[in-house]
Amino acid sequence: MSNNKIFHNILKYSESFTGLTDLTIVYKKYVDDLVSGSTSGLTLSDLSDQGVQTLMKISPVKTLYVQNFLFNENIDLTTVANTTLITGISNKYLLVKNIKLIILNDADPDTFTISVGTNSSTYNNVVTSTIISDVLTNEYYNLPLTTAPAGSDGTIISITNSLIFRVSSAASTGTLNAHILLEGFIY
Repeated sequence: MSNNKIFHNILKYSESFTGLTDLTIVYKKYVDDLVSGSTSGLTLSDLSDQGVQTLMKISPVKTLYVQNFLFNENIDLTTVANTTLITGISNKYLLVKNIKLIILNDADPDTFTISVGTNSSTYNNVVTSTIISDVLTNEYYNLPLTTAPAGSDGTIISITNSLIFRVSSAASTGTLNAHILLEGFIY
């Protein structure tokens, strides 16, 4: 008996499938796949308006779907404040490949200080306190990851606590906003 079966079903938008050991197929919505095994911590922004899913593995045991990018829009850089990028999820880790800060307004001359992390009050265990000066519209900055091991292009952190983007010293320009683009995945 062959372990191969051919299925002629069409997947609908936002559906996926899981192959079981008895060679049957279970169809699921992406959201069901993302939250199976986790009942808290995910916000609507984590699950909605995310058009691209990446199929990482298909096996009789488990199919795993991961989000590759997280995008936060219009963060105010003229106010000292904390912005939640990912709400804390118990017993989960985040592999961060890179974080980009995309500038939306000119601020030359001007200076602001930012950091990213899960450690309360300083939020600097992913991106240490970084001073950025004299920015122009549509420039972007690759923020330096603090704990990337030698030879690695990413860092792994526990996200039991929320991941926070912190503006610790604000720009004095009238309007200065930025987008954050985080590449990585939660496991």
